[in-house]
Amino acid sequence: MADDDSSTVVQQTIPEADMSPPERLLLSRIFDAERDGEGWYFFSEVGPAAMITLERAKLEAALAAFPMAGSNVASSIVREHLAKRTAGEPPSHDVELDLTTTSWEFIIQDIVRRSPTLEHVSAVSSFACSRMRATVLAARSL
Repeated sequence: MADDDSSTVVQQTIPEADMSPPERLLLSRIFDAERDGEGWYFFSEVGPAAMITLERAKLEAALAAFPMAGSNVASSIVREHLAKRTAGEPPSHDVELDLTTTSWEFIIQDIVRRSPTLEHVSAVSSFACSRMRATVLAARSL
């Protein structure tokens, strides 16, 4: 079976001060993340994740640390998924976040809108397949 990859690089380092805790938490799971000075560099060799799993306590802490809770896409995603949890679950219980109905691009757009330093953020993706297939061309006699 062929593996399809979509390597993605977010070109600008995003300043940590420009991200809310929920945004930083989600983006660091959607992408691989590396500290770059006062910000974060986001990238993925195989493609951004559409399904991520996080500990409920970490999600709740990220929301509590953001005074404008609910005012951005990341906070809304976290609140929606936490609302679905079963009562009485231990704080260490993992919460699976399905990001197929939204996109990481919306999270980054929120950051750029609020940022005093970023005018834009670029993301570059390449698409590759581990097994190339021959193309069948239809031949026609004239």
